[in-house]
Order: sequence, then structure tokens, then C-alpha cells
Amino acid sequence: MALLTDKADPKAFEAIYQRHFDALFAFVYKVMQDKATAEDLVQNIFFSLWKNARNCKVKEIKPYLFGAARKQMAKEFRRSKFNADQHAYLRQLYVTHNTEEYLEAEETRKRILTIIQGLPRKCRHVFEMSRFGALTNREIAGKLGISVFTVENHIKKALSHLRQAIELLIFFAFWFK
Repeated sequence: MALLTDKADPKAFEAIYQRHFDALFAFVYKVMQDKATAEDLVQNIFFSLWKNARNCKVKEIKPYLFGAARKQMAKEFRRSKFNADQHAYLRQLYVTHNTEEYLEAEETRKRILTIIQGLPRKCRHVFEMSRFGALTNREIAGKLGISVFTVENHIKKALSHLRQAIELLIFFAFWFK
């Protein structure tokens, strides 16, 4: 990485590109389920790396690239609002293999939705727009006429409430089993 940051050395960049492109592409393609989109996102990651090479303060390149890939995919998901293949893949990630697991997962999902319903009205609305509507904090702020900071506070409050309620559920689940 030193060669890349010192002079934006094309050979150093080429070595990084050759070493990491295939793994990064496979990772992005597995999630995006679209070859062209995966190629575009990976190319954007490497382009950004090259463009910012002089200011790059990355110690470990592999975690940096995969972190950048996650961010690029998240931006793409928000932009495209998921296509049918992506929905199918994401649902497949959460498929359970037996009836008991399914029932437990369904019960947990219902409890979480009940917890969300118990949030204050404005907090719940912001949280649902963020998590279920896949809107950015800025988009939510614009739609509701509130500041991004207020949106962030509502989401933090909702997540804190959910975390506490889930910890309590886990405690009782282990205590009474």
C-alpha cells in the first residue's frame, strides 16, 4: 500500500487490482445477483481507490475493499430499492430448515413487531421509514420536515428500545427453558 500512497504508482495499483478483483467481484455478485451491477460496483471501488490514492491512509487493503463493497451495495440497494432476484436471495438467506425453527423465527418476528408498535408514534414512524422503507436519514428528514439529527435520534432511541426488549426476551427464554 505504501507504493500506492506515495506516488499513486500504477504498478502498485495494478497489483492490488489483480490480487483482489476476483474475490471482491464474487462477494458483490453473490449479493447483487447481477453481473453488470457487480462489475460496476467493483470498478467504482477501484476507481475511488485510485482517485484518492494520494490521501489514502489504509493500513490493510482487503478489509478496506470489502468494507467499501458493503457501502457500495448499500447505496445501490437504496438507489434501486431491490429487484426481484435480490429479494429472493435475501429471503433465501433467512430460510429455516425445519418447522420448529420456522415457528421460533416467526414468533420472534412477531415479538419484534410488537415491540416496534410500542415505540412512540413519531419514533416508530421514523424507524419504519428507515428500516422497512429503506429511506436514508436525509430522505426521511425531507419527507417529515425535521432535521437529519432528529431522525438519527429517533432511530437511536428505537434501536436502544429494541435492544433492551430483545435482551429481556433472551434473558427470559434462557431462564425458563
